[in-house]
Amino acid sequence: MNRDKLEQRRQSFKGAGFTKEEHRRRREEASVEIRRVKREDTLSKRRGLQPAGTCEAGSSSSAIFASYSDEDEDKSLFSANSPKSLKHAGAVEFRRILSKERNPPIDDVISCNIVPRLVQLLTAPQGKYPNETSPEESIQFESAWAITNIASGTSSQTWTCVQHNAIPVFIQLLQTTDSKDVLEQSVWALGNIAGDTTETRNMALNSGIMGPLLSVIQNALNSPSLLRNAVWTLSNLCRGKPAPPWGSVVDCIPVLAGLLRSIQSDNEVIADSLWSLSYLSDGPNNHIDVVLQSGIIPRVVELLASPNSTPAIQTPALRTLGNIVTGNDIQTQAVLQANILPALVSLLRSNPKASLIKETCWTISNITAGNPDQIQAVIYSGIVPLVIDILENGEFKARKEACWAISNATSSKSTRPDQVRYLVTENCIPPLCDILSCQDSKILQVALEALDAILEVGERDFLASGGSIGDCQPYALQVEESGGLDRIYELQGHENVHIYEKAKSILEKYFSEGEDTLLGGS
Repeated sequence: MNRDKLEQRRQSFKGAGFTKEEHRRRREEASVEIRRVKREDTLSKRRGLQPAGTCEAGSSSSAIFASYSDEDEDKSLFSANSPKSLKHAGAVEFRRILSKERNPPIDDVISCNIVPRLVQLLTAPQGKYPNETSPEESIQFESAWAITNIASGTSSQTWTCVQHNAIPVFIQLLQTTDSKDVLEQSVWALGNIAGDTTETRNMALNSGIMGPLLSVIQNALNSPSLLRNAVWTLSNLCRGKPAPPWGSVVDCIPVLAGLLRSIQSDNEVIADSLWSLSYLSDGPNNHIDVVLQSGIIPRVVELLASPNSTPAIQTPALRTLGNIVTGNDIQTQAVLQANILPALVSLLRSNPKASLIKETCWTISNITAGNPDQIQAVIYSGIVPLVIDILENGEFKARKEACWAISNATSSKSTRPDQVRYLVTENCIPPLCDILSCQDSKILQVALEALDAILEVGERDFLASGGSIGDCQPYALQVEESGGLDRIYELQGHENVHIYEKAKSILEKYFSEGEDTLLGGS
């Protein structure tokens, strides 16, 4: 059969191929799935515990609860006229039971109606207690600590703090307090509130937290504990779906870039800064552009590649880079120019944990969904054999991402058939055939698309070398020997219309003349 007839036959099978836009949409879906996984090695809330060896004498929890009520205005913590020492003692008692016990009785504390009083103790006198003088820093600190621990509980418990105006009071303290302890505890409390739900996160943002918090961060470079808490709180303000309003968080990107450049050894600050960037880069291309314009991508790649980096740093670094290469080809190229590929090769060779293998393959699939030069860069990097090994031997979630990476790399079959030939020489056909036994309809389509591209290049090469359509081309023979032909034949009965049409198309385009022989017919 001549080339014209071959092309005519190919055109009669439209199949279920993916357009470039569909490849990009797929990448967005993958990033959503990956981000749905619970964030590892971090918490959205933290509770301040009683330091070991600092147990204080005090009443039992039940005695404290019994002694406080709205009706009893003479009790120390509720009385407008009580000495500061008694107010301090009352705040300490509640802080103690909220921070020392394994299962803190947060609901019991809330039922005492103590939360509004604790919030009032953070502020100058107003409202119900007109004769009070400004609370001392120690009272503010103990009250802030108690509220922090209440806000570390359930959403209902956190909401109690929000209802009693804790957010604006703490934001005000960020700007006015001279006490480092009060400042750090206020930052911590706001982090717990912002980390509860997207609603409380947005309430903090709408209350104007970002400017004061960024000022705290920029002035805390010599205060490690405060800096860690502030950067962790910032990460809670950036995280969550739906994403925070872009205008409320975009100003933190230059600050995050500055932190990552200046902080060399504080892994907690580095990790939370990277998490923030990963959330901010998980969006439309104009958001990705702002992250790129900060100039921080080479540093993120450096952190990913560092032999001293732990999974706690590698994971958010990889997610940030993976998010960026879900953008357009120009954005992907910026990451390639920052030398991400050698970093990914080193990462895969370091025997990382399963989640990092999966996300590395996801990132590579984003790059191979780019233009032919970007696919060639992946080939030159030497990472393809590692990806094919994962496709063959990895955990199924990683195998799926590896399948996408290889399938996307066949997309330039017409203009760069040499890229497809390279994949075949690296033995991609057997694992592509093997994954046809899976139950994932999307991956079946992806694998069939890859095999279709491979067989198309193989048949074109076969004809160019003088072969005949009636003969079995070498790539088709590899598919048969790998068990792929039997699986493709079975997929003609698949319930998904795209799968059975693609299977039928492959059989008729590349196997029909020799079908009886290949399938054991007489």
